[in-house]
Amino acid sequence: MSHCLHDADMMQNCNDTLFANFVGVKQELFGYMPYEIYTEKSLEFLRNIKYETKYGQEVGQKLLDESIGHLEKFQKLVFPDSGHRD
Repeated sequence: MSHCLHDADMMQNCNDTLFANFVGVKQELFGYMPYEIYTEKSLEFLRNIKYETKYGQEVGQKLLDESIGHLEKFQKLVFPDSGHRD
């Protein structure tokens, strides 16, 4: 059961509200941190998500990869000299 809860929680990073959540969490918890650093730390977090269920691995990973791609595009546009991956 805990694997299902973990994967469901992690899949919240993979929906249409990614950027709204990204900004909201930043303002609420990390207001002191510059957006450039927060963006890199967010990408580091997303890249390290490992799904534990078969559904998470098959479906969630695809959605996660898309979310990472969107955030990397944002990073490249807004912070072109940051540590993004090509």
